Amino acid sequence: MQVQNTRKGGMEIKKKSNTKWYDGHELLTRNAKINFIHGGRGRGKTHFYKMFALTRPDPSMWLIRSDKQLMETGKGFLDDLPDDIQEKYKLTWVIQQEEKSKKKTVYPCIIDENNEPKVYFSSMNVPNKGIPFPKIQQLIFDEYLIFETRYKKYEPGEVIAFLDILQTIARNKRKFRCFMIANEINPINPYFAFFKIEGFHKDRHFTWIKKGKQLMEWVQDSDEWLEDYMQSAFHDIVEGTDYDDYMKGTRGLVDITLEIKKHPEEAEYVLNLVYGNTYLAIWRLFSDYYVTDKRIDKTKASYGSKIEDTGKNRYFDQTIKRQIRDLIAQNKIYAESNASRLKVMEWIR
Repeated sequence: MQVQNTRKGGMEIKKKSNTKWYDGHELLTRNAKINFIHGGRGRGKTHFYKMFALTRPDPSMWLIRSDKQLMETGKGFLDDLPDDIQEKYKLTWVIQQEEKSKKKTVYPCIIDENNEPKVYFSSMNVPNKGIPFPKIQQLIFDEYLIFETRYKKYEPGEVIAFLDILQTIARNKRKFRCFMIANEINPINPYFAFFKIEGFHKDRHFTWIKKGKQLMEWVQDSDEWLEDYMQSAFHDIVEGTDYDDYMKGTRGLVDITLEIKKHPEEAEYVLNLVYGNTYLAIWRLFSDYYVTDKRIDKTKASYGSKIEDTGKNRYFDQTIKRQIRDLIAQNKIYAESNASRLKVMEWIR
């Protein structure tokens, strides 16, 4: 992909290139403060923002989920970029130390031919949040959504931890921008819940979450990319499967549907779910269950999703969690609103 820079109103804009790969120039012209870039796997989203970070006049922060990934990403950051880029930039290590602390923090860093820092790297486990980055004007969080397994989950309070890091770097800068990049993993996740992202249509390229401030981009596949994929050996391997649909962008990797439906008047209020200060009421009629965040009776037994949620009239029972998961899988539980749907998925998580 060729990168060309122009300026408009003091803001750097990437001109659109004729390519089958993702090109983020349209998103950059909208100048949102936080940008959620979503779409199918292998479209070139990460590649574009690597080039964007390297060609900015000011340095960028590339956020990584774990310390292990931090080192691997730093070492391999340039590997898939053009030869002339690999010749111009190189990996080094930066040691930062806060004035009032004896501890030192080592960050991987990409520098240019003049030894000027272009891309800093940091993990979610920042040990010293007092370290300043006064020149950084953008943070890029690649693969901020994950496919959850027994051994890989979102951390409790992860969004708040992310915002702590973001605020450490952004401070009160007015032109700072944040780019959140992800494949279509699961629309029920803590970041969507926090920013109240819901109801966007995948056929719409851009959707403002908050006009002028928070922007969702759903990457629209080019005919050339889809044609190449359909003729590939990998398509022949997964053809007709859910993963094929995931690759073609017609479904998420995790496709959980929780229908919106209010409980009937004759339903019985059976118990509450609780996490932190958030309560959800569970109603039942025959074999169907309904969850709502309205009309909560806190005198009823409330079950937390982890042991830390226990307290007065608040209990932890792993069986309840398994039962709720099974009800969702069997389409036997309904949410009374979008907010309730997000909250029950957050409780399960």
